[in-house]
Parts: sequence; structure tokens; C-alpha cells
Amino acid sequence: MIQNFPDEGISANVVSRFNIGEYEVIPKSDDVMIGDANGDGRINICDVTAVQKQLAGISLPYFSESSADIDGGGLSISDAVLIQKYIVGYRVDYPIGKMGSP
Repeated sequence: MIQNFPDEGISANVVSRFNIGEYEVIPKSDDVMIGDANGDGRINICDVTAVQKQLAGISLPYFSESSADIDGGGLSISDAVLIQKYIVGYRVDYPIGKMGSP
């Protein structure tokens, strides 16, 4: 379901993560943070783990392939490595941490 938040100037997909009335706002795919594979608004080792789990076929409650495909070549272990490099401060020639699409 698309939910508009006019006061904040955004619209987003709103999904229920649990059937107990808790909701999570997940940005539309053109508004994602590059590298934020698990959609929590931060880039950290949890995003690397999410990419690895997705590649291994392990089910995740939320995964944003448009955020995780850093180099635009399809999801691969290279995307996890690029996120790791970004986390430790290596220079990465991709817009990790920026809003948009890879």
C-alpha cells in the first residue's frame, strides 16, 4: 500500500511486518538508501549479512535488492564486499549511503 506523508514530503510503501499492529515504513524503490539492504535506515554489517543471506536463499523479513545491488550488475557477493569496504572507510566509487538508485 502506498501511503503519503505530505508534511514530510514523502510517499512510501507501508507494510505490516507483524500482524500485531506494528508497521514499518519502507521507502519506494526510487527513494532507497544505497547499501541499506535490510531497510533499517543505516548501513552496517547487518546489510552485509542480509546480502549474504539473500544470496544463500535464506528467507528475510525485508530485503531491498534495489538498495543492495551496489554496482548495478545484479546481486552478487561483490555488493556485500563493497558495503563492507564502505563501512570500514575504504574509498568506494559508488553512491553508498546516498538516496536514489545505484
